[in-house]
Amino acid sequence: MSRLKTHALTLLAAVFLTGLWVYQLPESRVERALSTIFRPFQRVMFTNRFYRMYAPDPRSRKRIPTLLFKTEMSPVRFFNPELSVFPREKWTNFLDHLGKALDGEAFFFSPEEGEAIFRRLAVRLCRDESSPGDRVLSVTFQSRSVSYGEIQGDIAWDEPEVLESFACP
Repeated sequence: MSRLKTHALTLLAAVFLTGLWVYQLPESRVERALSTIFRPFQRVMFTNRFYRMYAPDPRSRKRIPTLLFKTEMSPVRFFNPELSVFPREKWTNFLDHLGKALDGEAFFFSPEEGEAIFRRLAVRLCRDESSPGDRVLSVTFQSRSVSYGEIQGDIAWDEPEVLESFACP
């Protein structure tokens, strides 16, 4: 029985690693055929998501969006959802899309939708993140550009740009 279990786990690991490998192939007929075959396995094993999470980002310039709170006790507190409904990757993508909308780019949300979404989110955060001795006074959405140089470790941060701010009632 233990030998069968070992073979089953080896087969599972091989399928998982092959799914990661297929996801990295350049576009071709072979890649399309392998993707068609492995797509159900990739969905079940989250292989495509794992690859996106740990793959190096080819962009030399990125924007990092952040939500800041001004509270009664501290002037700046970064919002970092510990236990969110979304996985961390989806939360970061949501903030990136929201930041693009608030910056005037109609990428995933229109600027009007972005403002409405931010307002609803800010009202909820004002209510949920306030505690009896430390009430949230305002929620600010910032975006900061970062450039990655060719030499590893050569990172240049731009000053954060305030995209939207909301004063809590």
